Amino acid sequence: MRVMYAYDNYLVKVEHLEACHNLSHLYLQNNELTDMSSLGQLHSLAKLYLDGNKIQRVEGLENLQNLEELHVSNQYLPEGVGLEFDPKCLSAISRNLVVLNAARCGITDVEPLVVLSDLRQANLSGNYLQDENMESLESALASMQNLRLLDLRENPICKTKKYRDNIILMSQNLEELDDKPISGKERQFLLQLHIRKLKREQAEERRQRMADVGGEHDQMLLSAQEAAMQGLDTQEAAMQGFDTPNPTPMEMNLPTMHVG
Repeated sequence: MRVMYAYDNYLVKVEHLEACHNLSHLYLQNNELTDMSSLGQLHSLAKLYLDGNKIQRVEGLENLQNLEELHVSNQYLPEGVGLEFDPKCLSAISRNLVVLNAARCGITDVEPLVVLSDLRQANLSGNYLQDENMESLESALASMQNLRLLDLRENPICKTKKYRDNIILMSQNLEELDDKPISGKERQFLLQLHIRKLKREQAEERRQRMADVGGEHDQMLLSAQEAAMQGLDTQEAAMQGFDTPNPTPMEMNLPTMHVG
């Protein structure tokens, strides 16, 4: 048996699946399950659907190293309780996991997801990600070089100024954000704006330092600043005429900065 359907029941636990060595697809949506411990021996499992249960923590899946899709959206949890991720578990399944659906689970932090470097699709909509989560989100996106689709709709973070612009600049290969495609022209335009802002800030810093120092040190500082600005000009000029996605500021060794 390769596929098992056991959704829309009142299951509080799943037992005696150890003999299902070839099971690759398991559908357990809309039950009363509170943990995943009984699923840890399904070594061939590729797709696991646990949406609509009462699971508080993703754990116990360390042996599921063939798992490609994990669906845990819409967990029915007590007020103030959000779905958590065991770092050891995520690290173990990270090699092959390409789809994570964890919408509407009360998630407040994405830092544990940084190990999912091969993820291609992530649905984290309807959670409680705030403006202060932007830094951990940036770290996660930097590690997810293969991420193509990201959904963060209905999170408080979406109300942050320049939210979409910043997310696009953080992820070099993202093709769709919140169900809206990202074009090469949009990415190029944002990157050019980012570079111009950096140039203005460097020029202001140069003027400020020139006002504070003088002599030979002043001349050396001026030369260094001019060299840095020339490098930014070269990067900007190299992008002219291209419609394909461009490298992120991190790849070009530019300072990472949110669009203001």
